[in-house]
Amino acid sequence: MSEQKRQSITNRMLQALAIVAAALVVALLLWSMIMRTVNQLTISVPPGAGETALQNEARLLLDRAADSVQAVELVLSFLEGASVLIGLGFGAATIYGLRSSRETREELSAEVAKIEDIRQTLEMQLAELQVYRPYLENLSGLRQELEESQESLEQTINNVA
Repeated sequence: MSEQKRQSITNRMLQALAIVAAALVVALLLWSMIMRTVNQLTISVPPGAGETALQNEARLLLDRAADSVQAVELVLSFLEGASVLIGLGFGAATIYGLRSSRETREELSAEVAKIEDIRQTLEMQLAELQVYRPYLENLSGLRQELEESQESLEQTINNVA
């Protein structure tokens, strides 16, 4: 696999992580808004107010609580969706890693087979050369004899002349 393709995949994974981080920031902001709303839920009925004023205030509090629950549900559904996407991302990364390791293993197996073939060829050539070793040693002896014969012939020619 080319280096450029690996960098492209790495960049995509980093982008996905950045999106997830941004989503978490948004979720935290929503959470803080919800907590502020919950903290503001107090009944403030002036003394001497009637039962209807108390009921109206209670309805207002219930409406705020319902809004808060809806906001929490929104955040939770967002986080659920984000977790599904993260799970899919990890699954895709796992599949990519397994496929990449399998391809690398196959490439290495092919290279090992090539090296084994080269080793066998070299062993056969070495065996062939071993057959010629005695001849080469014999040639060395013959060369020495030829040099001695040449020297003796030269001495004989010099003595005759």
